[in-house]
Amino acid sequence: MSCLVTVTFDLHDVPKENSEKVYQEVYAELSKIGLARTASADNGGAACLPESTVTGKFPGESAEKVGDKVHSDVKEIFEAANRKYIATVAVYISERVDRRYGIPIFESKYCRILK
Repeated sequence: MSCLVTVTFDLHDVPKENSEKVYQEVYAELSKIGLARTASADNGGAACLPESTVTGKFPGESAEKVGDKVHSDVKEIFEAANRKYIATVAVYISERVDRRYGIPIFESKYCRILK
């Protein structure tokens, strides 16, 4: 089974003059575990996600197991960077395919807030 995972986060106490550098470092670490700032668009291109949002597809036995693993990995990244944060990890699984457009419809199966 493949799950779509979306993580939205906010870093606290980041000085404005360093914010771009700090966020770029966090994005780089998140990309190492398979979370990217872009998603595949319907036309085959890449769609940019809003600031502080990353997404990726992960294999797993259940949405809960995938969510728990990503949650743990994200928490480890923020703690290793010694950053105060709040984040939401959401896991979606493809429930069915839209008959009209032939695209998968994802339904949320897991949502957890990290602090």
